[in-house]
Amino acid sequence: MCVHQVHEQYDIACSYRVGRVQLCMRLLNFTYLTEVHNTYPSTGCLRFTMKVLVFLSLVALAWGQEFLCHCGMFISTETAELEVHRLPPFDIADCDSGGYAACALHCIAEWEYIFNNGGLDMENPLTGVTMGQESCNNLVNWHSMPNLDPTNVHNNYMLCGGPWVWDGEVSKDKLCCNDGVFPNNCKN
Repeated sequence: MCVHQVHEQYDIACSYRVGRVQLCMRLLNFTYLTEVHNTYPSTGCLRFTMKVLVFLSLVALAWGQEFLCHCGMFISTETAELEVHRLPPFDIADCDSGGYAACALHCIAEWEYIFNNGGLDMENPLTGVTMGQESCNNLVNWHSMPNLDPTNVHNNYMLCGGPWVWDGEVSKDKLCCNDGVFPNNCKN
């Protein structure tokens, strides 16, 4: 066994065989073992247990990783690119070059739909708030920026937590905000 059995009534350590791999488990914490019973797990067991735990953690992380594509609307200021709106993310098959192409095409299609159906004046069917007003709200909440002169909006996409990438699309509408309010007439 990897850990010396100190007291059977406490079931301090168990050893299980799975195929040829022996998994060592401590059911009580290390401090209890060392302070109360003056017994230490063997160094080999600790190393093996740590390797198994790291391996299982990596497997769980890889298994649970979602491949998500995000579509965002940005404006350019003199000092930064600021995100003003983000659509809900969607699942994508993978994070390789094929995933980037699929993500970009999906975001372009989403933005074309929005700008062919009212653009910044299009209302969110869930909230009844226009895209322009949501963008002004986000400028205030995310960037503390209640006022914005008429500015072009461009569309970006992000795959699997990577960097934002411009998809080459610029909106036909301009975004402007006056004290956090979208006035619906930013044509200037």
